[in-house]
Amino acid sequence: MDVKNLLLEKNNFKTFLKAQPALIKAKKEIQVRFWKALKKALHEKGREFEFFTYGFEKIEDIETAVSDYVDGKQKSKCFGLKRLPSKRLLSDTEYELFPCVEIYHEVYYGYGASKKSVRIKDIKRYKALKGIKNPDVRLDKSGDDEDWIFWKWPEKRLNFKEFNSENIFGLFNEETLNETVRKIAEDIDRMIKEFEEKKGHLLEQYPPSPTNTPA
Repeated sequence: MDVKNLLLEKNNFKTFLKAQPALIKAKKEIQVRFWKALKKALHEKGREFEFFTYGFEKIEDIETAVSDYVDGKQKSKCFGLKRLPSKRLLSDTEYELFPCVEIYHEVYYGYGASKKSVRIKDIKRYKALKGIKNPDVRLDKSGDDEDWIFWKWPEKRLNFKEFNSENIFGLFNEETLNETVRKIAEDIDRMIKEFEEKKGHLLEQYPPSPTNTPA
């Protein structure tokens, strides 16, 4: 029996409507648990991250951010965790490269860039970053967007927007949640180590622009 016919039987539709608020609360709760657990797992690896909006405004209350995300509010359609304090890759410029974890529809992570604490949304326009954006020196080829040096999906993709996959349903089990978060934190830790090891090579091959202006 399909879902539509099931809802049309007797009082099933009425029961479903009564259950909707509880379903929404459960969706919010599991996402809050995920983000808090991930921040804790990164902390245990010596990686200090803070919650932030896409525009790099600090999030003081992750519960409110998740609630707004689930409710579809524009201000929280994209948020995540950003390393704090960030280490400057181009130390003699105003640019800052940093690792972060974000969610739009799905969870993903990688390295972004900012200038004077403002997110750079078109990295290829900046001379000091253009070479680092070159695919030949990126660590991961999973994704390539104008506002990322590089990014990737976790091994088990998590789509909190659709909320309809076994990877998501598994997070309701505490053991599975902890294992999922552990693997993501380990991959982020590996990513940071590998990127930091490339600093000298990148700076030598692609020296910063002395003017710090877009190409």
